[in-house]
Amino acid sequence: MRKKIATLTLLASLLTAPALFAQESRGGIKAGLNMSNLYIDNAESESLRISYHAGLFGQIMNNDNVIGAQLEFLLSSKGARANYNTLFGEGEYRFNLAYVDIPILGVIKAGDVLEFHGGWYFGYLVAASTYQKGDFDEEYDELARDEFQPMDYGFCLGGAVNISHLTLGARYNIGIQEIAKSEEARDILGDAKNSYFQVFMGLSFD
Repeated sequence: MRKKIATLTLLASLLTAPALFAQESRGGIKAGLNMSNLYIDNAESESLRISYHAGLFGQIMNNDNVIGAQLEFLLSSKGARANYNTLFGEGEYRFNLAYVDIPILGVIKAGDVLEFHGGWYFGYLVAASTYQKGDFDEEYDELARDEFQPMDYGFCLGGAVNISHLTLGARYNIGIQEIAKSEEARDILGDAKNSYFQVFMGLSFD
């Protein structure tokens, strides 16, 4: 685990290296929708969880205002709905997961309006709850926060359009950390990972 974190930190540092001699910088607030799923192998079917994210961002660019880096600090809600039909019963599970996410992104600008983002996100689980509908017995109980992995991390790729101080954008995030920690959580979730699409609006203060 330590080797994985060290490797991800090194890669994130390499992404920010082009902006070390930055002249242009801006920061602001952003918020938008999360459309998340978990892709659980043993679920009969799944549906997206529509939720939110909100927080702060800062961006620095190099002398030519073409290549740079962006750092964000977000409260991000993830999860999914999943239908099960097992020996322990039939019904629906709702997974509600809340993270503090820190995306570390490389930025490439294409003109004055369009920009592309790519990099890593690191997340810390701050709250988790599950809800059941159906006839599950005690073998499939509701899960508490400490039954999930506290850390999440993965790739992110997206873009944005800047119109004066307003930013409109979209991003896809795919986790590479399995979220289940306890044995019971693994029985329900298997090797499920976070996966979510975001649309957002930001307001910058240059």
